[in-house]
Amino acid sequence: MSIDYYAYVKDMSHFSVKQCEEYISNLGIKIKIYPEYDAYSHAGFLPIKLDGDFISEALAGKSFLSGFEISLNQYEYTPVINKPPKLLGKIFKKDVEQQEKPFDNAVKDSSHYFLFNCSAQDSFEILLAYAFAAYLCKDCNAVFDDPQTGQFFDKEKLIIVEVNAIIDELKIMYQNGKLTTHDFVEW
Repeated sequence: MSIDYYAYVKDMSHFSVKQCEEYISNLGIKIKIYPEYDAYSHAGFLPIKLDGDFISEALAGKSFLSGFEISLNQYEYTPVINKPPKLLGKIFKKDVEQQEKPFDNAVKDSSHYFLFNCSAQDSFEILLAYAFAAYLCKDCNAVFDDPQTGQFFDKEKLIIVEVNAIIDELKIMYQNGKLTTHDFVEW
């Protein structure tokens, strides 16, 4: 099973892999993004090395390989046009623009969107997608969309609340022996 997330970005000029790594590390999750990652040309799995000490002291000094499928795409907002009922259409002889929903309004000025595809084969993938999105929200004026829940986040602090909740869930999974991980060996 795969889970898709989207981050609609309004300002890609502020995107930096180094700043993304520093930002996520400042959240308490020490990471290194694959050194050859280029957001504009990369499409596919993005390997990310992370240290396990944020889960448990017993994992301090242990590194894992995780990541997610990612691609960056151009985004062009197109408003939804509804045909008016036949009687009104005959009277006004034109289409009626549908009222914008909050999500449409939040993403309409975006120039790009990241597609994150996560799997259940690694316990860290969703956490890393949310943490990456929090960085995008802060530095690139992004809106993070979770279509599974119907929620979108346009404020970094709201995503951080979710990141912390995911970390708490991962700690419980570790304590119960249910954490699915891959040891980091090399790029």
